[in-house]
Amino acid sequence: MQNNKIYLLNTRPVRHTLVGEAADHNIVFDEISFIQTEAIINDEIKRKIYKLSKENITVVFTSMTAVE
Repeated sequence: MQNNKIYLLNTRPVRHTLVGEAADHNIVFDEISFIQTEAIINDEIKRKIYKLSKENITVVFTSMTAVE
């Protein structure tokens, strides 16, 4: 019997239950953090966000961290 495993690289933590379910299907998760982010919150940023929130604009978030 061939053992064809699928390997996935994640840059964010994966739930342990998902790792277990994936293993049942020969899927292996590797986790490596490539980027560390740090929130920047100050009065100037708050003012800019508030000002933009009053405008009729389209905003696109490209990551969950950006949304948070």
